[in-house]
Amino acid sequence: MTAAKRVAPVLELLPTGEPLRVHRRGGMDILYLETALRYLAQEGADEIWLRLAHPDERGAAGLFDTLKAVRPTTFVPLVAWGSIRTAADARLVLGLGADRVVLETDADEFDAVVGHVRQVSASVGGDRVTAQVNVRRVAMRKSFAWELTDREGAATGIDAQAAILELVAAGADEVLIIPLFEGALAQHAADLVERISEKVSVQVVSMGTEKDPHDLAAPLLLGADGVVTAGLFTDGTVTIGQVKTMLRDYGLAVRPAAPPYAARR
Repeated sequence: MTAAKRVAPVLELLPTGEPLRVHRRGGMDILYLETALRYLAQEGADEIWLRLAHPDERGAAGLFDTLKAVRPTTFVPLVAWGSIRTAADARLVLGLGADRVVLETDADEFDAVVGHVRQVSASVGGDRVTAQVNVRRVAMRKSFAWELTDREGAATGIDAQAAILELVAAGADEVLIIPLFEGALAQHAADLVERISEKVSVQVVSMGTEKDPHDLAAPLLLGADGVVTAGLFTDGTVTIGQVKTMLRDYGLAVRPAAPPYAARR
C-alpha cells in the first residue's frame, strides 16, 4: 500500500502568539490563531506547523502559551518550530501538545547541531524530531551540487547530501529541506529530495516558494513524503482540498480533504 503524501501549512507566529500574516477566508480577515487553525484543519491539513518567525529572548518558551491555548481544540498533529535549543525545550514543547519538534541547523556549528539532534532524539524519540536544513545550489564544472547555507543563505562549503545523512544517523526520523537563493526562500529542491529519498528510510519533507499550486507536485513525485508551505493557503484563493484534488490528478496518494480527525470531538 502506498503511503499517503502529506500537505501541511506553516503558520508563522509572533512571540505574542499572533499570526505573522493575516489569513483570509470568504473575504474576511482572520485575526485569531484558533480560527485560522480550525479553517486549515477543516480544509484537510494533514498537520499544521507552528513556527516562531521572530523568537525573542524567551526562545522556545514563546511557543508555550500558544500550544496550551490551541491544543485542546485542534485535532490535527501540530509541529513546533522555533528556538528549540535543548532536550528540555523539546520535552516541554511536546508535553504542552506538539506532536513533533523541528531542530534548526546552524551550518556554522554543524558538529554541534549533530550532537543536538542526537541528544534530543535520545531524549524524546527520533520519531518526534525533524531536522531542518537550508540548502543552495552551487555550479560545478559540468553539473551542479547542493550545499548547506547559514541562516542568511551564504555558502558554507558543506555538502548538503552528506550533512543530511549525518543528521539521520544522529537519530532524526524526518528531514525538512529548504532551498534558499540570495537569502530568500527559493523553489523546492526537488532533485536533492530525490537523491535523499533514495538513500534514507526516514521521512523527507520539502518547503519552498510556490508560484502555482502545481509546484507542490514536483518534490512529491520525486520522493518527498510531504510538503509544507507558509504562503499558499494564506489569502484563501487556494484551499488545501483543491491542492489535494490536483495532486490526485498527478497520481499521488493523499489523505481525504476532510479527514475524520479534522472534525471536532
